[in-house]
Amino acid sequence: MNAFTGKLTYVETDNWRTEFLGLVQLKNYTDNLANGGPTPNATHFGGEVFQYYLWPKERSHIRVGYRYDYENGDITDSGDIHVDPGYYSHQVSLGVNFPTVWDIFLDISGSPTWYSFNRNTNFSLTDDRRDTNLQGAVRLTKNFYEHLQLMCSYNYTDNQSNISQLRPLYGNYRDPFEYQKNVISLSLTTLF
Repeated sequence: MNAFTGKLTYVETDNWRTEFLGLVQLKNYTDNLANGGPTPNATHFGGEVFQYYLWPKERSHIRVGYRYDYENGDITDSGDIHVDPGYYSHQVSLGVNFPTVWDIFLDISGSPTWYSFNRNTNFSLTDDRRDTNLQGAVRLTKNFYEHLQLMCSYNYTDNQSNISQLRPLYGNYRDPFEYQKNVISLSLTTLF
């Protein structure tokens, strides 16, 4: 797998900053494991733009962003099965970061993402899979000295899919792409 990324930051004033990020990823797999056959190779393109409004004296900011991703994978056709592993997605993000007591920074963010997957006859003969992914995060960060940082975070993810609506013949079918996830983490980072 090879990836090429780039970031451009444009500082407009003391309070406004814009970041542009780009990604090109070449996925060339050598396995023979997924679904009894090789994992399809793919090319992934992504781009995002974030706008920050900063309060330098308070060391806080609010941010809003948009991200677009597109992946074009190798198509698999065998008999009645047609698998096109490509997809595209749109993501909108909103977040705020500010100091609290004892110089502990609080960061709160949320982002819905809408995915549209290309046709896969393993799931539906007529329609494409569509997912809506909602994410929220709360982080507390404390810097000690110049090179040490402690962070505690909580991340929530809720992924909804339309696959169960596309397969009504199976009755009480459990959609494998619908899930909820809660992750609590504690990390200590040092730079040297």
